[in-house]
Amino acid sequence: TCYAGDVVLMDCSSDDEEGILTGIFEGGGGYGEFSLSMSADGRRFSGGLGDDDGSELEWTGFRRQGARGEAPPRRVAWLHEALLGRGRCRLKAGDAAEALEDARAATALCCRAASGWLLAADAAEASGDEEAARAARDEYEWLAWSE
Repeated sequence: TCYAGDVVLMDCSSDDEEGILTGIFEGGGGYGEFSLSMSADGRRFSGGLGDDDGSELEWTGFRRQGARGEAPPRRVAWLHEALLGRGRCRLKAGDAAEALEDARAATALCCRAASGWLLAADAAEASGDEEAARAARDEYEWLAWSE
């Protein structure tokens, strides 16, 4: 039995080849069957809930286990913060390419610090690279999320 907010997942079974979890859910005003699959990186899930009245509801989200990010190590924190500060200034000045360069340097220096990924997402979005912006925002959300 798993608890997912107001929904309880019961009688769960998984197909390891397909990566699909199935079973019965109860809660959120309904009862029925569910089927969920995890993304290849294990960060997102998608699937659906089939209520006993025949209705189906799409269910997607992030796997959450608390914050995963870390503060930059003290010996390089000053440099990380300087890169972020300069990158934010460059972004405000309209130089998205230079801001993205600073963000990449910050994330290379401290890849588990969420703040560098947020700057990378904002700079990539400002430069029109939606794919890079989405990837950086996903990394930021993965590192920054906390209960």
